Amino acid sequence: MTKQDALLDVFLSTAKKDVFHSVEHRGQIWREDPFDVDSVHDEARTAFQRLLTQVTTPPGLDAGRILLLLGESGSGKTHLVRSFRNHVHLNGLGFVGYMQMTTSVTSYSRYLVSNLVDSLDQTYYEALGTGSGLLRLSNAVAARCGDPDSIRSLNEREDLDEDEVVDLVERAADRLIRHPRYADLDLDLIRALLYLQRQDPALKKRVVKYLRCDVLSEREQKLLGGLSPKREDEDAQRVVEELGRLMWACDSRALVLCVDQFEDAYRVNDAESLFRRVMSSLCAVADQVPSSIIVIACLKDYYETMRARLTRSTLDRVERDPAPVHLVAERRKEEIIPIIQKRLAYLYETAGHAPADGAANSLYPIPRGFVEQLSGMSVRAALNECQIFRDACIDAGRIVAQWGTSAPPSVRPRAPADQDVRAAKEKIEQEWNDFLAQFEDDPSEDETEIAALFAWAVSHCAEEIESGIHFDARPHDEAIEIDVRVPIPGGATRVVEEILVVVCNRAPQGGGLRAQFEDARKRAGRRTLALLRCGEFPRNPNTQVHSTLAEILKNGGRKAVFEESDQRTLAAFHRFHETHVRREHFSDWLREENHISRLLPLIHVLDLDRLDRFEQELPPSAPAPRSRGAAPSPFETSPASPGASPRAAEPDGATPGSANGAAQREALSLALGTTGELVSHKLMLDAEQLTAHAAFLGSTGSVQDHAGAEPDRAAPAPRRSRHPHRPQGGSLRLCAPDALHPRTPGGGARRPAAGARGATRRRPLHAGPPRWPPARTLADAERHRGAPGP
Repeated sequence: MTKQDALLDVFLSTAKKDVFHSVEHRGQIWREDPFDVDSVHDEARTAFQRLLTQVTTPPGLDAGRILLLLGESGSGKTHLVRSFRNHVHLNGLGFVGYMQMTTSVTSYSRYLVSNLVDSLDQTYYEALGTGSGLLRLSNAVAARCGDPDSIRSLNEREDLDEDEVVDLVERAADRLIRHPRYADLDLDLIRALLYLQRQDPALKKRVVKYLRCDVLSEREQKLLGGLSPKREDEDAQRVVEELGRLMWACDSRALVLCVDQFEDAYRVNDAESLFRRVMSSLCAVADQVPSSIIVIACLKDYYETMRARLTRSTLDRVERDPAPVHLVAERRKEEIIPIIQKRLAYLYETAGHAPADGAANSLYPIPRGFVEQLSGMSVRAALNECQIFRDACIDAGRIVAQWGTSAPPSVRPRAPADQDVRAAKEKIEQEWNDFLAQFEDDPSEDETEIAALFAWAVSHCAEEIESGIHFDARPHDEAIEIDVRVPIPGGATRVVEEILVVVCNRAPQGGGLRAQFEDARKRAGRRTLALLRCGEFPRNPNTQVHSTLAEILKNGGRKAVFEESDQRTLAAFHRFHETHVRREHFSDWLREENHISRLLPLIHVLDLDRLDRFEQELPPSAPAPRSRGAAPSPFETSPASPGASPRAAEPDGATPGSANGAAQREALSLALGTTGELVSHKLMLDAEQLTAHAAFLGSTGSVQDHAGAEPDRAAPAPRRSRHPHRPQGGSLRLCAPDALHPRTPGGGARRPAAGARGATRRRPLHAGPPRWPPARTLADAERHRGAPGP
């Protein structure tokens, strides 16, 4: 089989059927985006990076900045917000909070702080581990306290009672506040974050409630050393501001708040008042936190209608420095091609068929004529056409003819029935957002109840996955038995994978958590073991509990962090599902929005990113049935020409590489250490960079004649050169320019990130960790990077 045949087989399979999915969802905001093309919306990316550099470069600005993104539906506003978060978190430049507009809350200060805390409670950057933003912020505070003994005791000692924990936290916090740089920070906020060093899920639950300004019982206040609860709206606004100041104090990190879908408030009677209140709250944060960036993504028509209701001062804050960025929805062919190429490359690489030369620049097997007809469409519309095209090819088992001279399907007028379905799904989505904003039930601490909720989510996430795969989940106390089933001919199902999930929430000190791990391993038997914990897993490699965890993972086990924000979302969704499950078009809404199956703990436990591993287990099936009233396929499914092969297609763009490409020689790298608390990048040195090429310049009889002399041949004493870069003897040494540059795990060199010291020009967003200028010593490298404060 040739390389071209292998790629065609993948394209015509059901692997990654959503690779051309065009709508960005809230659950995807927290994940890395393999499809981002940084040339799309370049103006917005440049504006954001300029602001990020300004607010994170000392001495910073006198006030935060507001970046307004205006565009029509489908122009890529949410996708752009996701790329902003990935860029900030990948490079450790700050913390990003994300919130969608809702009409159901009366206090937007509380809504703002709860969404910020929930955002911080998500995994900071998935590729760097499961640690949340809150934990990384806690680690940054702990590293600056100047009291390593107290921090070590909080992390490791098992004999501490509640009062001793409080004493250690207060002692470390007091040490930090005595430093002039941190003297103005909120003492209670520092104490709350230091309690997270205990790594106790029950204690963390109280810290999250405190930060969200929820009501604390007397018992909960005592566990937190008597921290004063935050009850007023002004308290909620102040928590956001104090978090921003703390981030700045931790080595000049930014607070980025992204507010999306402003237009969802347009359908209410008091939309004007609501708009003014929200804009007022956001402007207040920008005024009080100089290191903040507020990103507002809004429909252009809605904003132009509502801006007349804003005061002149508010308009100046929103529309000046920087000016609003207008996102153009229509993309040129030159922009659409790399968008499609990235998704095809991901499809092929995840199937193990990456081009031999490592360059994924082919559109194969999508014909160029098809791509050219997408010019002038929005990204969403173009991706929809690619999805329709691939579905038609999968149904036919070959590359089908195009739509010819007729209009592409997505630019044709919608049928009234389709418009009604779309309106119904949008209404359910808005009601869900409102329901989640109002949901105030406390997540349970009981491991049995946590297991029951997670088991319900596992059983129902199959409703969102159009693959025929089902998950049978049976909770037993704190454990869940899961059978992954695929359909077989005759309407029955067959088990293809068995999983045992065990909730492990004991404290890591004293061996309790290690005992849970050992017991779970014994109970799993032949099942794949998945450990579920409502907080970060122990990370100290010198402990027995970490060794036990590492052994479980090495033997094929899995782990997942079930943060409180995800627990609250699932509990709310459970209630919402029970109320609306029989509603018309509810199942269509589930399949489109995927609210459960996009949660990271379910993805990690069920390995949802690799559902294609069961493709061979699925029976051959006829083309998917179409819903009643649906139009026939817009593509001609007969062969394009009588003599054409039923599966042949002309390769487009660059021809797929041959299957027998030269293997890349693996370079030897030396590990020098790690950097930073927010993002710990490895400092790697390629061995090849230790090789320096030299050129010897001079006349006959100069030192160059002795460069290759025999060892026993005496050479004249070299003359001392007056040139600062010329070694003795008059020769000019040309050194490898990248020596001692920090390297990423993948081998890529790192350049100055936006906001990093030494950054002088714009680099593409999400282009990898920062790289700084050449440094002769590691101390120089640390100075270039910007070493953490005391």
